[in-house]
Amino acid sequence: MAEQQIALFERIQAHLDEEEWDEAIDLCDEILVDGFDEDIFRVKVYALVQDDQIKTCLRFLDSQPREVRDLVAEEYHYCLFRHKEYSKLNEAFEAMSEESSFDHMLHSQSLYKAGDGLAALDHLTSSEALKPLTGSEAKEAVANRAAMLVLGRAAAADLQAVQGLADSTLFEAVFNHAVGLLGAGDLPAAFSRLTEAMDLAKETLGAEGYSAEEVDAETFPIAAGQAVVRHAALVGGVNLDGQTPAEIVAGIADSYRQAIFYGSGAAADVAKANSKSLRQLRKRYLPTRGRSKSRRNPRPKTFDPAATPDPKRWMPRWMREAQRNKDGVGAQGVVGDRVEIQTMKRDDAKMRQAMRASKTRKAPRRRT
Repeated sequence: MAEQQIALFERIQAHLDEEEWDEAIDLCDEILVDGFDEDIFRVKVYALVQDDQIKTCLRFLDSQPREVRDLVAEEYHYCLFRHKEYSKLNEAFEAMSEESSFDHMLHSQSLYKAGDGLAALDHLTSSEALKPLTGSEAKEAVANRAAMLVLGRAAAADLQAVQGLADSTLFEAVFNHAVGLLGAGDLPAAFSRLTEAMDLAKETLGAEGYSAEEVDAETFPIAAGQAVVRHAALVGGVNLDGQTPAEIVAGIADSYRQAIFYGSGAAADVAKANSKSLRQLRKRYLPTRGRSKSRRNPRPKTFDPAATPDPKRWMPRWMREAQRNKDGVGAQGVVGDRVEIQTMKRDDAKMRQAMRASKTRKAPRRRT
């Protein structure tokens, strides 16, 4: 029995080395059927997460007792976050007596997604205190800190702190600072920062080898932010970049359509919320396309406006005096006066009726 388990363990390890997650999960299930094994349980959860089977992993962990689920607490919290169950995840974190650096980081992200920016900032600070970040993680933390300050509706003094964070070469931090300025109502400064973020993003992504299509997809939130600022400025009667109102409205409409197409959560919501105002701007600034109506002229081509109309033109032709004495052509080419022709037609009809009656009359029976 022990030799069989060792052979299974070796097969599982081989599948993990080759990233054959489904095969590793199947072998783990074969072992867990015979009884619970902590190591195999951890391996199965690891393989499910690596194979991106988040929903399946979450269902599997929810079916386990809490003491078993606590063996893989970090993986369970990660699955809750990926499944967007932020309230449940925050409750799980609040029930913990102590959080690791990873827990603080994930807790801050969950609070940010739930809309509590300042509480998210506290946990981000705690995570950095436990484990100082370096390299790309440190840069991401700067952008996250700016986003959390903005989400927490930071005061003017805090926006100065965001300004200091945004002075780095991170276009994400500059974008978050622009969003904060937009929330504070400073449209010219917000538009200036968004333009700076767009230029910085194109330069950074281009240096990293992104294609033009990939750069457009990555910088779309910045373009959507520019559309929102232009929209708000145009409603207030302010022109930010010298474009004509028609050009601004056309650009706003194009950005909103892309927001809905990409399904970018916040941008799509803003686009739908501003659709009514945008329709009003389109009616105001964009030229309407009038439909050309081609009506048929009822007058004939030989119409003479100087001629005197016939007073009896509304009467049928056969009742007009000019038509009464004209020769006409009757049935079978008979030529004569109209009254004469009508009399001949009547006589012909009577004759045909008499002939039909004679044919249908029965002959008398002969008496024998």
